[in-house]
Amino acid sequence: QFSMDEHDGFLRIATTDWSDASVSNSLLVLQQVDTQLEVVGSVTGIEPDETIYSTRFQGDRGYMVTFRQIDPLFTFDLSDPFDPKMVGELEVTGFSNYLHPFGDDRLLAVGEEVTTQGQPLGLQISVFDVSDFANPQLEDRAVVPGMGWSEAQYDHHAFTFYEAADVLALPVQRWGNDDLPDASLALFAVDEDAEDILV
Repeated sequence: QFSMDEHDGFLRIATTDWSDASVSNSLLVLQQVDTQLEVVGSVTGIEPDETIYSTRFQGDRGYMVTFRQIDPLFTFDLSDPFDPKMVGELEVTGFSNYLHPFGDDRLLAVGEEVTTQGQPLGLQISVFDVSDFANPQLEDRAVVPGMGWSEAQYDHHAFTFYEAADVLALPVQRWGNDDLPDASLALFAVDEDAEDILV
């Protein structure tokens, strides 16, 4: 949903190329030259053979999550559009489909928790601390009990974060005993100064 972004006259795009029976991920910076868009900066070869699950641009910063069995969160310094750089990486289990900046140096993420072997465990909400941009950290994570998912993983309109009250609201669906999805609204207390996400 956020793999394209314009900032100060530059277009930033996260791309995945599936050609030649392999997967290649890139972050490209384009600028209009005459009547053409031309690539003026790039980071290529990002986590080969994995797929981009989420991207977010925020001013001179960029974030990307790729996944196969382990979820690396990458941070990018985009302050020089002609020389963008990957500066940090964090490997955690699971993956994040949606990244939402909040506070001064936090990312709120919605995705799925999995084992190190890739077995799904259910919907997860994560808080990443990116205050040390070259060394991002998983600050906290909550896993919703039961095999569930949220529309917010694929549509940001289903994600509601009321930052003034530190409340996150997500629609959640779980499989019930009758093998039919059970829909609910889940509320989470997410305070950047708190130690835990409260469900």
